[in-house]
Amino acid sequence: MSEWDDDVKKNSRAMYCKHLNTLAIKEACDFVYGSRDLSHRRIAIQGLGEVGYTLSEYLLSDEAKLFVTNMDLSKVERLQQEWGKGTVEYVEPEEIYIVDADVFSPCAMGGIITEDRIDKFKFKIIIGSAKNQIWANSKEEELELASKLADRGIPFVTDWAHNLGGVLCAWMEWLYQEEASFEKLKPRIEHICRNDFRELLEEARDTGKTPTDLVYEKVENIVFSGADFHESLNP
Repeated sequence: MSEWDDDVKKNSRAMYCKHLNTLAIKEACDFVYGSRDLSHRRIAIQGLGEVGYTLSEYLLSDEAKLFVTNMDLSKVERLQQEWGKGTVEYVEPEEIYIVDADVFSPCAMGGIITEDRIDKFKFKIIIGSAKNQIWANSKEEELELASKLADRGIPFVTDWAHNLGGVLCAWMEWLYQEEASFEKLKPRIEHICRNDFRELLEEARDTGKTPTDLVYEKVENIVFSGADFHESLNP
């Protein structure tokens, strides 16, 4: 078994997806609230699957206060037993959209950001591992709701701009074969989800565009420019 296979077996890709989302959450908190410190930040987690549960543990270790919802209540109980009910508060599935939190992290189903829910949001950051978080049937519909979020002071970034754990692992395997390792992957993870992510938020603020608008523009420019895929992922 190679070093890479051993890393995957011991840690699972969910751990690296968690790392990606945590970096993005901290960077967004610094951008919006002026600090990467998560102690006493109120974070709403929707879904305690493989990624959502490990993300919750990581955020709790940074002293965040969590609101969680999950269909399997045994996972909620496990978190509460380890961290306390005062730190991990369970809410009903529909209540997760209206809790008084700083950050909302969707880690379950997609299509949960709808036009009628946006006005109820109290949080200023949305970052999670769920795919296609905005309810949209086209790019244009997604950008329209991203604009509505921006009007509410929420700089929403589409999930595939930061939730790239599985894709980056596959890229690393393809590129380096037997020499693949998480030591090689880590700087790329940190560059995308810390440096690039922060630059994206700042560019959105400076240009008046939404972060999601900018992500689409940047990716389309890379695709249609014929840029080398390897070069586009290098920090």
